Amino acid sequence: MTTKMLVQADPEELRLAIVDTERDELLNVEIEPADHIQTKGNIYKAKVVRVEPSLQSAFVEYGGRRHGFLPFGEIHPFYYRKGVDPKKRPRIQEAIANGTELLIQTVKEERGTKGASLTTYLSLAGRYLVLTPMSDRVGVSRKAETTGQRKRMKEIIASLEIPEGMGIIVRTNGLDQPEKEIKRDLDYLLRLWRGLEKNRDETKGAALLHMESSPVIRAIREYYNEEMEEILIDDPVLYRDAKDYMKAIMPKAAKVVQRYKGNGPLFQAFGIEAKLDIIHQRTVKLPSGGSIVFDATEALTAIDINSGKSTKEHGIEETAYKTNLEAAKVIAKQLRMRDIGGLVVIDFIDMVGKEHIKNVEKALEEAMETDKARLQFGKISAFGLLEMTRQRLRPAVHEARTRACPHCRGTGTVQIPAARALAQLRAIETEARSGRYTQLTLATDADTAVYLLNEKRSEIDRIQEQYDLKFLVAVDPHRAETHGFEIDRERRSGVVNAPKERTERPAAAKDQPQTQVVPAAKAAAENPAPAAGRRGGRSAPMAAPSNEANPGGLGFFARLLQEMEIPSWGMESSTDKAQEPELFEPDIEAVVEAPLETSQVGTDIAAEIVESTAEPEAAPRKRAPRRRKPALKSSERKEEAPKENSPPQAAPKRRAPKKAPANKTGTGESQQATEQEGVSSGEGEKEPTKGARPRRRRGRRGSGSSAAAGAAETGGGAGAAEAAPAPVAPTEPQAS
Repeated sequence: MTTKMLVQADPEELRLAIVDTERDELLNVEIEPADHIQTKGNIYKAKVVRVEPSLQSAFVEYGGRRHGFLPFGEIHPFYYRKGVDPKKRPRIQEAIANGTELLIQTVKEERGTKGASLTTYLSLAGRYLVLTPMSDRVGVSRKAETTGQRKRMKEIIASLEIPEGMGIIVRTNGLDQPEKEIKRDLDYLLRLWRGLEKNRDETKGAALLHMESSPVIRAIREYYNEEMEEILIDDPVLYRDAKDYMKAIMPKAAKVVQRYKGNGPLFQAFGIEAKLDIIHQRTVKLPSGGSIVFDATEALTAIDINSGKSTKEHGIEETAYKTNLEAAKVIAKQLRMRDIGGLVVIDFIDMVGKEHIKNVEKALEEAMETDKARLQFGKISAFGLLEMTRQRLRPAVHEARTRACPHCRGTGTVQIPAARALAQLRAIETEARSGRYTQLTLATDADTAVYLLNEKRSEIDRIQEQYDLKFLVAVDPHRAETHGFEIDRERRSGVVNAPKERTERPAAAKDQPQTQVVPAAKAAAENPAPAAGRRGGRSAPMAAPSNEANPGGLGFFARLLQEMEIPSWGMESSTDKAQEPELFEPDIEAVVEAPLETSQVGTDIAAEIVESTAEPEAAPRKRAPRRRKPALKSSERKEEAPKENSPPQAAPKRRAPKKAPANKTGTGESQQATEQEGVSSGEGEKEPTKGARPRRRRGRRGSGSSAAAGAAETGGGAGAAEAAPAPVAPTEPQAS
């Protein structure tokens, strides 16, 4: 077999192909983007930044985008701490410290979110030998077929002068080479190592010490043999590098390297462009009519073999056997050309004969003998599956030259328009059910829009009628790739996110003229209260305002609570009152200005209201929840019915704050209770204890004179005939 190596350098990528000139067959191809920087095989000076005991590994800063991963098993004992014995199998936290400087080599490049895999067992690859500076082992390639080859190479190695502490491995290309060529290759590798040591001593911190050769030099080193008759290169720089390398390693073969001077691109001149398309196809046709399907996943690469139109054989077993033999050779070639690495699972056509199964396994192994990657093969299982692994030499073609499809997002399939339309209708109805929108516009791809308007017109009409909105379907050309959709919403005014309306005061209250606020003491002096009766030591009920001042017929507290709409009046700060006047500004002026017949208790209530509203500005308090006190049941009301010709009782006064002591001068209520403690109702009740607060009971709301009501209840006793004492000006009420 006669072969040629063709190298075409374009500004975007470098392509290298090996062809069989006799059969006009493409044997192998390598494609490397121009912006790709080769890091595999590079040697760096690095520093340990973190030791991870849970992983028994270390993370190393070597100059890459991410920290490199260095397992403890890949760390040479030379870098252990002093006093640590490697024979006792120490743990990484005992042997390695943060900040340790070492020489590392990249085993696997960075891939995705994973950092590069590193090792401290360095190796320098040559044409026939591999130099291992950190190991003194000597070996021969596993592909040495005969015992005679191994014995001969061991004799040559014994005659070489290898520095102490170093080792060498004879590669497959050097098995048939004479001792002179082996020694020349060793001298070349030793010169590289000495230059690397010099760079290490002169460099501080993480740095690159040795870069792997260019793709052309690597290809010559890996694939050149006596069967290769020519190496054609169209780039002058690459041609000069290849020529110098061949003169240094194989001077007699330097004439093989030639500069391409033809017209037109090199690959088109040899018909390579048409043959390269096959490496991007998912399905590869077999000459017999069958086919092979490649599917790459995150975990593995699956390969399926189909017999297809192969019907030349006489039986099913024979057809399956012949198709599997033919597929084994094509699979080996496609794995090399596509640079597929990692786990590979091949689904062969089921065969019954054990001899056929063994022959297919052997055919696959023989077809992959020329592959430079390390391989491991399994056996064909009872389900017709064969598992194998291939060393990942470089990124696969489908990873470097393809991206996920925007239509299917890498899955390989897309939903049909009917399925997309149903999903989008459900999303629209979910939005419409909330009742917050007057119009919904669906922006989707053309196929889905056509299906909705032609096949789902009744559903669109139903949604519009049921939820009282307008439903529009729009075609978005940008959705053609992703097959997604978007809903544009128009909110219903006054419903969605509208702030809660404030409760306005009644129109009658707002239209009333603003009057000057009269202090409670002055109001009581101008309108003295009539004599108050006593019943059981309790204050007489407060008289209600006249019907002229209260056209609604409501009592004072009923109107006050209606306007304030809070359970505890007089407790809000002036800040809250100023911020929300509709909710917190009771119409006290009209109440005070109206000609009321009030008792001392009513005077006290008015004083508390005016003073609470005139309080100095304080920190705002958290508003209590609005709750109204439930009305008393008829059974709980113990008020006696008013006698004939007695006016109805006024609205009751709220209970005074409990903090005000009864035996000291405080509000008007406490002063009146203290002065009336000695008044007897004539019914022989005991005198209340000094300092105790007299109990009051709530009276019924009504209108009329409180004095007449008190006289009716007490039966015109002596206490009722006496005049009430002069009102005392109230002091500052205590804050509750």
